[in-house]
Amino acid sequence: MKIENVSLQIARAALKTMNDRFDKLKEITTELSDLKDKVKLYIDTKVNAVFNQDIINDIYQKIDPHPELKEIKLDLDFSQLKPKLTIKAKKFTNNVEIDPILYLSSAQINILSLSIFLAKALQKGNSVVDTIFMDDPVQYLDSINILSFIDLLRVMISKDGINRQVVISTHDDNFFRLLKKKFDPGFYTSKFIEFETYGKPRNA
Repeated sequence: MKIENVSLQIARAALKTMNDRFDKLKEITTELSDLKDKVKLYIDTKVNAVFNQDIINDIYQKIDPHPELKEIKLDLDFSQLKPKLTIKAKKFTNNVEIDPILYLSSAQINILSLSIFLAKALQKGNSVVDTIFMDDPVQYLDSINILSFIDLLRVMISKDGINRQVVISTHDDNFFRLLKKKFDPGFYTSKFIEFETYGKPRNA
């Protein structure tokens, strides 16, 4: 009997120790979860300060590259050991968030990249030099999206409060001609330079 009582006491002591450890582990897990939420909120705030998602969506919707994916969201993924910033697109029909890279064409991905780039470039106090440089920004874009992009540029340079010089280089002759027509120097403070060869302007 005495041996059984001693064994029972040992077992109860071991169980209590395990329960105490479990409660402590549960407490630590809760604290870590709360800390994770605070870190995510902090990083979300910083990401929004760097990439204004309202401006990204405003630009993205003006170019309108996809009939169903209407809203872009920058999302922090904490599911793995190292957190990463992902891009999500919300479907217009059911608000489901999906990975746009799986659904968008090369042209549509280029529009998405342009939207993020321009949103960042248009933020006040973003750079000492108030100039936006773009090299062949309309690669893979169809005619409608190119026209939408040009109209967006016209709004950008005409809108009050946006004081930016835009410099665009391109080897696409049709895009160049269209820019010249849409940004007639008679109505805009625009200038166009053609090059015959590398470093040699035409009619220079």
